[in-house]
Amino acid sequence: MLKTRIIIGIILILAVVGILWFDTWLATAKGIAWAPAFFAIVALLVIGGVHEFCCLMRRHGWQVYESLALPAALLLLAAAWFHVSGRALDWHVRLLELGPLGIILTALLVLTLVAETVRVGSGGPLAKSVENIAGTLLAFLYVGLLMSFFVAIRFIHELPGVWCLAVFLAVAKLSDMGAYFTGSLLGRHKLCPTLSPNKTVEGLIGAFVFGIAAALGLGLPLLGLAWWQLVVFGVVVTALAVLGDLAESLLKRAAQAKDSSTTFPAFGGVLDIIDSILLSAPAAYCLFTVFANAKTVAHT
Repeated sequence: MLKTRIIIGIILILAVVGILWFDTWLATAKGIAWAPAFFAIVALLVIGGVHEFCCLMRRHGWQVYESLALPAALLLLAAAWFHVSGRALDWHVRLLELGPLGIILTALLVLTLVAETVRVGSGGPLAKSVENIAGTLLAFLYVGLLMSFFVAIRFIHELPGVWCLAVFLAVAKLSDMGAYFTGSLLGRHKLCPTLSPNKTVEGLIGAFVFGIAAALGLGLPLLGLAWWQLVVFGVVVTALAVLGDLAESLLKRAAQAKDSSTTFPAFGGVLDIIDSILLSAPAAYCLFTVFANAKTVAHT
């Protein structure tokens, strides 16, 4: 299993590098700056993530509305892309100004309530109506909303967005690998056996060591940020990456599932791949923005 995990991990890393290089080539050689390859991959991750989440909820007994949550998540992804790529749309609702998130979330809530009302009114069971509605909204928020920050990192203008994304992914995934290897070799004390029996305190320490090392090793030459900023970035992103992994384990345990699916051998499903970046992407985006602004102020 370890050999398979390493091979699949290397393939995924090379695929990400290839996608970033291809989009950079399109921008410089063809003038196509909206990163179409990256957009396609993120859209596929959102589709797979929402689908797997809805499958887990159905295993838990909740009849979530995937047909509503998935289009809403993709619509938010497209709206985020328009915004961060400089093609922002002005969406207004009379006197109340709402951004894409507000409008899409409002529409999803209304449609979900209508769908559940029609289902129960047509003779369906009433027992889990609240759970069905909540699960549908959570599918949208957990995958769609959090992945929009992943897109935002790619298009940060104050810093090179491609390198920001590379540093973020390196910290999130290398901390995960550090936890796995350190825990496998030295793990003795269980970290959170209720949610993840194999995670250890020693693995957590390894995650922070690898995460901070990745932040410093790549962030210093690629982003030009101060060493202490990168240490803060490594600590925060690593902590949230670990919590993101545990949060997905919570969902899987509630649904009595070992993995979200079997799409990737030795890894599991799409959610098992992106769980560490879902919770850490918003913090990474905020930190990059704060550090970039501080860098701009320092040079003025």
